[in-house]
Amino acid sequence: MKNLKSQFGSNSTPNSFFKLVLAVAFCFLLSNNGVSQNSKAANKKENVPAMAAPAHKKLAQLPPMGWNSWNTFKKDINEQLFIESAEVLISSGLADAGYVYVNIDDGWSGEEANLAIAERFPNGIGYLADYMHKRNLKLGLYTNWRSLGKVERDVKQWAEWNIDLIKNDAWKTPSTDPHWAQMQVAIIATGKPIVHSVHFSDEDSNPTNICEISNMWRITNDIQDYYNHESIPEDKKSWAYSTLDIIDRMAEVSHMIKPGCWADADMFEIGNGNQTVDEYKTQFTMWCLLPAPLIMGNDIRKMNDEIKAILMNREAIAVNQDPAVIPAKRVRKDANTELWSRTLADGSLCVVVLNKTTTNQKLEFTWEEIGLKPSKSASVRDLWQHKKLGVFKKRFSIDVNTHGCAMLKITQDKSK
Repeated sequence: MKNLKSQFGSNSTPNSFFKLVLAVAFCFLLSNNGVSQNSKAANKKENVPAMAAPAHKKLAQLPPMGWNSWNTFKKDINEQLFIESAEVLISSGLADAGYVYVNIDDGWSGEEANLAIAERFPNGIGYLADYMHKRNLKLGLYTNWRSLGKVERDVKQWAEWNIDLIKNDAWKTPSTDPHWAQMQVAIIATGKPIVHSVHFSDEDSNPTNICEISNMWRITNDIQDYYNHESIPEDKKSWAYSTLDIIDRMAEVSHMIKPGCWADADMFEIGNGNQTVDEYKTQFTMWCLLPAPLIMGNDIRKMNDEIKAILMNREAIAVNQDPAVIPAKRVRKDANTELWSRTLADGSLCVVVLNKTTTNQKLEFTWEEIGLKPSKSASVRDLWQHKKLGVFKKRFSIDVNTHGCAMLKITQDKSK
């Protein structure tokens, strides 16, 4: 007290002295409270990434479409491969059909996810991003557990390179790990439109916060080029997923899909040679129907016309990109067949029937099964034959090849 009094001078009265002390204390409390409130606000902002940048909510409003290197090339990749593939996207019409992402998978970096292997990418990743952007394409990039504990550093570098999509494939890490939210927060903080694609160890966990931490999430382990699980070799059976395996998972997660939050059924195996044309059509049909991201996994520089026709079925793609984003539902399933239905923005239905048997079958469904009025007729269009099949009442049947499907657009007059 003596020191304080001497500091303010001997002429200060007790009343004025204590008034000054109270004023200083009050200012201190205000300042400290402000810091505390700001700190709480900052923490809240970090824990709820969607609040950090409203513009990020507009990202990936429809399923992303593009090409990825992994299924065909694994880690045997280089700069020229992505340049050539980009040029094929443009010259073939695939880019015009919507395939605009060119995604670099594993093999571009060493142990650090912010530095490219110079021998493979002599001009750097930023050069490839510029190359794609000049051609109205987008560049995706791969990381995995290399980025654990280094999220801010890596995201800063990717943003400087102007990357458009990050495949965060830390698949040994569970969905409950804070890594996924940390990555999303860091990406949003850049202010750049970077799609966050994730793959965690517990793919079947269906986390309720998935749309807060990603734009697309893997629903299975890696796809392999097989139609059903029985055909997968024994040494792969414990981890590999076939087309039908993934379709089963689609039925479990379809209700979680919404704009900016897509169930990733993995990259297509279409064109990689181990399935029939009908089996590949089934894969494409179901990815379009769900809807799931459409990411090609073949060597698009060498694909034949038959494979190109599958991947460029614009009527099927229109279903995938339908703006209503009403997910598909499985109506019924047995050992031999499945029936799926999805409502489209124009009020019509996209209906798919699967023939899972080893012989050609005539498959049938009723209007009641798919939610139409049995008393009213409906027009049916085949989205693979690209023609109207006619107007039908109460039910519809169609011949379907072994391991094939029918993809139909059914329109019924909604008036009474």
